[in-house]
Amino acid sequence: MKQKLISTLNWTFGVIFALAGIVTLLTSPIGGLLWLVIAGLLLPPVRNFAYGKTGKVLALKYRAAALTVLYIVSLLFIVQAEQQEEHEKALALGFKDIAEQQIALGLGFDNGADYQQYLSDLQAAKEAQVAAEKAKAEEEARLAKLEKEQEEKACRESIECWGKRNIGEASIACDGPIERFAQYDYEWTEGFFGEKFSRAIWTDRKAGHIKYVGDQIKFQNGFGAWQNYRYACYFDTISREVLNVEVFSGRL
Repeated sequence: MKQKLISTLNWTFGVIFALAGIVTLLTSPIGGLLWLVIAGLLLPPVRNFAYGKTGKVLALKYRAAALTVLYIVSLLFIVQAEQQEEHEKALALGFKDIAEQQIALGLGFDNGADYQQYLSDLQAAKEAQVAAEKAKAEEEARLAKLEKEQEEKACRESIECWGKRNIGEASIACDGPIERFAQYDYEWTEGFFGEKFSRAIWTDRKAGHIKYVGDQIKFQNGFGAWQNYRYACYFDTISREVLNVEVFSGRL
C-alpha cells in the first residue's frame, strides 16, 4: 500500500514537473531543464532506465536532497528570467526599468513617453514656481529698499528725525570739546537716562550740519563753587565731525 502511494506521487509530480519544464523552457531554459531533471528523478520509467544503464539506485534520502536543491536552484533561474522578461517589457514601453514603470503605473501612465512628458511638465512647473518665487522675492527686496530710501530721504529732510538719529554720535563726539572749556573741574548733570542735548537746529540742511544745544553741565571756578553752563555743538552728520563748540554761563 505504501509503495503504491509513493509510486502514485512520483508519477503525479513527475508528470507535473515534466509538463511545466517543457513550458518553462520557453522563458527560462535553465529553469525548465532543471524541472525536467526533477521529473526524471521522480518518474519510475526514467529511474528504471537509469538503473538498467548503471545498475545503481539512488537512495531515497539522497534523491530527496537532490530534488530539494534542484527545485530551489530552478526557482532562482525562473524568477531571474521573469524579472528579465518584465525588464524587457518595461524597456519596450519606453521606461528605464521596472521601478520606473511601477511608479508610472501608480500615477496612471502605461507608457514611458507619457510618463516622461509628465516628468518634463512637472519639472517645468517647478522651475516656473521657483522663478516666480525668486522674482517675487527680488521685487519685495526692491520695494523694501525703495521704501527704506524714501524713509531715509524723508528723515534727512526732518530735523526731528535726523537730529534724533545722530544725537548719540554727536553726544560722544562733542563731550570732549565741551569739557575742555572747564578751567578746573566739570560735572555732567543729565543723569544716567538723561540727554545732554535738548534741542537740534539745522545750520546747513543740505550739508547735514546740525547745532545741538543743551545745559546739562557745571563748571567749577577757582573758589570751588559750581556754576551751570549752556553749550552748542555744531556737528557734521555726514562726516561725523565736530565743526565748532560754544559754551556760555547760565541755563537755557
